[in-house]
Amino acid sequence: LYPRDPMAFRARLLASDACLEKHDIELAESFLRENLSGDYLTPASKEWRDSLFALGRLLHSNRRYDEAIPRLDEAIRRYPDVPQALEARYLKADSQRRCGEAVQEKLRSDLAENARVAHSKTARDYLHAALAQYKLAATASSDWGAPYYRQAIAAVAMQQYDDAAALMRRAVNVDPRFVRGDFRLDTMYGDRPLAKQEHQENLALVAIEQ
Repeated sequence: LYPRDPMAFRARLLASDACLEKHDIELAESFLRENLSGDYLTPASKEWRDSLFALGRLLHSNRRYDEAIPRLDEAIRRYPDVPQALEARYLKADSQRRCGEAVQEKLRSDLAENARVAHSKTARDYLHAALAQYKLAATASSDWGAPYYRQAIAAVAMQQYDDAAALMRRAVNVDPRFVRGDFRLDTMYGDRPLAKQEHQENLALVAIEQ
């Protein structure tokens, strides 16, 4: 294939998917970035659009949340009405929540007051942004429980426990299959067991009080 042949760009997308299946993240990412760089493709092309969404997903799935946020945000802004936009909005919110919670983890070891204040504000900004994106995702898909569960976790991280409990109930009402299926709290917290334990304890206190 010639470098500028449209089939070459589609081939890179397919090659990237194949590399992901083989867990070759670096090569998969390079194919996507090659499609997005240079003057051969423009954002009006389907291949450029699909490469942008795919790169956002790849960065999120590999826990490179700070890098995923601007890519997903660009994809949502450029293509708000395509089917991939809903997933991108959800992944952007998840990336913002995880960044906010990572900053909160740093607060545990911060000794200097000015550092604590700065990190606290950064965490709040991330979590507020995550809540807004989760709400938009929930609005766009009224029968999907996942955004409500994630909103609840973000609300707990912001110490909004009554809101979190209400969101958990809403999630179960909207989609009870989600909590009976593949839903696992461990997938939300990853390698942050202390945050998971603290959040569960706070939610339990709210449930007891109600």
